[in-house]
Amino acid sequence: MNNLNQLATVIVRSVGERTEQLCRQLIVAQGFAPDNVATVNLTPFSAAFRKCCEIGIERDRRWTFCVDADTLLRPGAAAELLRQAERQAGEVCEIQGWIIDKLFDGPRQAGNHLYRTSMLPHIIAAIPTESVDVRPERHTLQRMHDQGFPWREVPVVLGIHDFEQSYRDLFRKCFVHARKHIRQTDYLIPLWRRKAEQDQDFLIAVKGFAGGLESLGETLIDASQPVYSELFSRLEIEEKSTLSAQSISPETIGDMVDHWHSGPEYRAKFAKRNQTQLGRGEPSSASFFQAFKKNLQDVGPGKILPHYAGWLLKNCGERMFKWSCR
Repeated sequence: MNNLNQLATVIVRSVGERTEQLCRQLIVAQGFAPDNVATVNLTPFSAAFRKCCEIGIERDRRWTFCVDADTLLRPGAAAELLRQAERQAGEVCEIQGWIIDKLFDGPRQAGNHLYRTSMLPHIIAAIPTESVDVRPERHTLQRMHDQGFPWREVPVVLGIHDFEQSYRDLFRKCFVHARKHIRQTDYLIPLWRRKAEQDQDFLIAVKGFAGGLESLGETLIDASQPVYSELFSRLEIEEKSTLSAQSISPETIGDMVDHWHSGPEYRAKFAKRNQTQLGRGEPSSASFFQAFKKNLQDVGPGKILPHYAGWLLKNCGERMFKWSCR
């Protein structure tokens, strides 16, 4: 897709992440002109979200692509997402792909939002005040959906997320995860504790999550909240050095995505995601068969049927719970 700069404005949403400049460099490597890549560095999140929308409206391209600074795009990711977006019905307000998330050990939705620019005035009106929801962007998209403007997930892995972050940012993020992803505690904490033996990022993740669980105050998506820096400073951990904008090549990101293998914990908990052929855009019978083989090896022939039956019951239960809370 040669007309990226005519189709979309790109905005990097940053709170000073260690990967901010690298994120921007990888976006330019996609084919965007440097002056077509804006950076928004505001807190709280609702203010940053609103500013991104305002920039998109001002520049008036068909799409406004918001990329979080902790997201590193693989080659061709933006062009593929835009191809997917151009196929969507006119009432679709936002499209997002998947990323390989270091903290979750596999693909999930995060870090990328491609907004239809004509919908941005409606989106601004739907943004909640900061204290309403710990997931304000998802809250906004749900309000848009309720108004008849749905969003769409496309099964394309665009890059990686939360790799090479500073300890300070990991601590803050996992502090918030203790509220955003409290239902994933039984998955995340054992995973992080096991990985902490080889990677200090996960030790910081555990400490941040524990801080979030212990805190009785209000948790906001606001990097300037004093509680984050105050608790992190008590750890007395030497911070990572600065990361250069050329430290990781686009090809390295592509190789990481293409050759990523999630652990057995991820494959067991998120069995449905195993059916997505990473980076290829569509599920396939081959990828489903590969997922089935991995699960068969993990749980054994005698437990494979109960494994999938349990997954089905859990998945149906979660859907019913979400429906009842609407």
